[in-house]
Amino acid sequence: MHIETLVVGPLQVNCYIVVNEATGDAIIIDPGGDADRIIATIRANGWNPLRIVNTHCHFDHVLGVPALKAEFGIPFWVPHGEEALVARAPHIAQEWLGFDPGPAPTVDATIREGQNIAPPGLTLTVYETPGHSPNGCVFIGEGVCFTGDVVFAGSIGRYDLPGADFNTLMRSIRRVILPLPDETVLLPGHGPATTMADERRFNPYIRALMAKE
Repeated sequence: MHIETLVVGPLQVNCYIVVNEATGDAIIIDPGGDADRIIATIRANGWNPLRIVNTHCHFDHVLGVPALKAEFGIPFWVPHGEEALVARAPHIAQEWLGFDPGPAPTVDATIREGQNIAPPGLTLTVYETPGHSPNGCVFIGEGVCFTGDVVFAGSIGRYDLPGADFNTLMRSIRRVILPLPDETVLLPGHGPATTMADERRFNPYIRALMAKE
């Protein structure tokens, strides 16, 4: 498995292109803008994108979706229950950033816990982790966890947004993130990659959960 990371959009979202190197099949995770760069990277490497899959649907993670759908003719998959966030994304982008990003992308399918969203031949399993958003997810497999905005290096996602809740987020982290092996690489929606070992040592929220175990 090859993972290409592009930092995109006005809020510096980590967009991940996950590729089965044996076949060239790929998925695009959280394309938060700069679709031209994402397209150029895919074209330059000869990859075959199969779909766009989002960890959650806050506006900063979906701004690049319409152009990618138009370029590649691929479907857009989102966590079930977050379709309304996609529909509101243009309005929220205008409020936060002061520009009109154009119409919201069409959602083609929803994902649920236990589903494998990876390109054929790889495994990335969906785990539902609400708390930062109403029903955001992480994707776990192949030694990595795409954490979206659930966990960052040294911190956790915001819980003061509409549809967010601190206690719900902490329960999600306890259930899904805390059991991960130390060697698991965490690939967040913003900021640097980290490991579960480092988060057990340095993340105060993870340490607080560990103290209660």
